[in-house]
Amino acid sequence: MACCKNKSTTSAANADNNTAPKEEMNADDSKGDLGVVPVVVDPSYRPRVTDGFKLESIQCDGDVLLVNIQYSGGCKDHSFELITNGIYLKSMPPQLMLTLEHQNNGDVCRELINKTLAFNVSGIQYKGSNELWLKVNGEKGKEVLYTYK
Repeated sequence: MACCKNKSTTSAANADNNTAPKEEMNADDSKGDLGVVPVVVDPSYRPRVTDGFKLESIQCDGDVLLVNIQYSGGCKDHSFELITNGIYLKSMPPQLMLTLEHQNNGDVCRELINKTLAFNVSGIQYKGSNELWLKVNGEKGKEVLYTYK
């Protein structure tokens, strides 16, 4: 049975303050420090209940949506997927709802982990516009205007 790191084996950043979150990036380094993965477009997708996390902030950097999250864990690998059904809301500029799903793989450890996820959003551009509001998990204040050519 796996167990979490105890206070004596935590990182130097956590040595003085056991509540300091650990910083992580995506495992794949295909864009600088971040592994950029595409947004999944599934016309039959309906949001479902996933493992908990806190959506800290989102921002666009060109065609990359950066999503800062916090979750508890530390003993097992966690996976995240950004999904949409591809239905644009009628507005100017158009809007697209995205859902970030989290799988903790049964990790019951309690270390707070901050992570930046990177998603390529070029595949969800709205034809006939050069702007698109991206709204993540329907949370107020968690939307960003994505501008493209």
